[in-house]
Amino acid sequence: MSIGRLLPATILAVATVWASGCCGPEPKITVSLGQLLREHNANARKVPRLWARARIELKLVTEEGTFRRGGALAAPGGYLFLAKGDDPLGPHDFVLVERELGNDLFRIGNSLADGLYYFWYHYGSAGGGVYGRTSRAGESHDQALPLDPLQLLSALTVCELPSGADSPPGRVVKLPAVAMTLDDNDACRRAYVVSYIDRRPATGQLGFRREVYYHWDDRKPRRAFLVKFFDHRGRRVMEARLGDYRSIAFGENEQPPAGDPPVMPTDIEIRWLRTGSRLRIVLSEMTTEQRFDRDVFLLWDNLPGGMDRSSLTPVDAPPPNGADNR
Repeated sequence: MSIGRLLPATILAVATVWASGCCGPEPKITVSLGQLLREHNANARKVPRLWARARIELKLVTEEGTFRRGGALAAPGGYLFLAKGDDPLGPHDFVLVERELGNDLFRIGNSLADGLYYFWYHYGSAGGGVYGRTSRAGESHDQALPLDPLQLLSALTVCELPSGADSPPGRVVKLPAVAMTLDDNDACRRAYVVSYIDRRPATGQLGFRREVYYHWDDRKPRRAFLVKFFDHRGRRVMEARLGDYRSIAFGENEQPPAGDPPVMPTDIEIRWLRTGSRLRIVLSEMTTEQRFDRDVFLLWDNLPGGMDRSSLTPVDAPPPNGADNR
């Protein structure tokens, strides 16, 4: 056989082997939504709080310009704090902080005590941000922050999802709720897709808040690797790619949970599709040990010098009768 005839066949064979090795065989195991939720929530319940160091890479596109912070070799100068509230489904206290030489440069979080979610930045002479009432989170995304930190928190995968998937026939499913589809359009990225459904705060209309993609692969644990977020109009406005899952440690005075230790992604890349902003968080030293006071979540008490309430823009209407947002 001539080389001219052999070469195309060889290339085809190599390509076939490479493709099958990359993508793997079609999964033989398919679990129910109820099973997927039980696995997810069992892991999440082991994390009542979280402290972690964070290396932050930020590309922030604003009306003042584009700001870039951090990089592949940057030190982990940021912190992530989480303290769960009374309701397993939230809201929870949460904040991601970037610090430099003891000064906070930006914060994105939610404060149960203030009843507010927020995002602000303070880079030299440039600064600004937005805030809104937690009870109306997800209502408006037309400002610099396309959606609320309550949604961003889901990218950590350590907060519970609604578990009403196994409700008996005839019983009304409470909101928020989730539903599941199977995505096998891409042989290299087959996924269980869990859609989170809830009512819009202002209109009461049902809408999709986010889609969480879990590995559907017999060779991999069923863990989330992608989250797609939707605004109040149903447009996809943000994506979070999740990777490098690692265990969360417990303090010396804490009782370790039964079974395997909880895990979470430590490499999280978030892209705002409409603005071009990008945030990458690489976490380390994750622990449930109590290493912070809940004052760390407050908005107004943690604004840096040079910023006050007038520096931030409210994203929803003021409360009735001129009541304070706190």
